[in-house]
Amino acid sequence: MEDCKSALVEYFKEELPKLVDSYTWKIPNIEGFSKSAEKGYLANVELKKYFNRMWNGSNTEGKLKLAKIIVSDWGGVKANPHNTLYASPLLSDYFLYLCNFSILVEKRS
Repeated sequence: MEDCKSALVEYFKEELPKLVDSYTWKIPNIEGFSKSAEKGYLANVELKKYFNRMWNGSNTEGKLKLAKIIVSDWGGVKANPHNTLYASPLLSDYFLYLCNFSILVEKRS
């Protein structure tokens, strides 16, 4: 396990600083987000912070709508049936991981 951990640390030490130039994921039009239609690493970090704020301030219905935006609109997974997305018991944990990882990466770069 330690070898795997060391390999990941070394990989990210080299790759994280490059993300500002190499990450080009375009943000779709997301209501309420001021950097819609932008692309790049920093805009996407801001989007993940926005998603985190929206998630924390939402009820269950709002979280389900946000999940659709994250998976389908931003993530590009259009064929995912709504009932599959909404039935996922891991949805909350996955979303928090996604947001927290992005914030951690931003702090380290």
